[in-house]
Amino acid sequence: PRTYAVHSDDGRFFDENRMIEKNWQFGLNDTVGFGFNSITRQAFFTKNGKFMGIAGALDLTVPLFATVGFHGRGVSVGVNWGAQPFQY
Repeated sequence: PRTYAVHSDDGRFFDENRMIEKNWQFGLNDTVGFGFNSITRQAFFTKNGKFMGIAGALDLTVPLFATVGFHGRGVSVGVNWGAQPFQY
């Protein structure tokens, strides 16, 4: 499976292990979204409801897995898999 990641501290975007400078920083009280268009297969990120950019193309013939990674004291994260209305 393909991996996409954004680092909140420096805004670096990773497509697999390849770093791409995008400056997609986010922090406290930001809402970060990840979505995909099933017709074009394009994956994308949003921040506080605003389109950040295309991440790449997804292979929709394999299962998709979402993960969130973080570190530090007092760090928390909330995840909405669709059980509640999306914020944006």
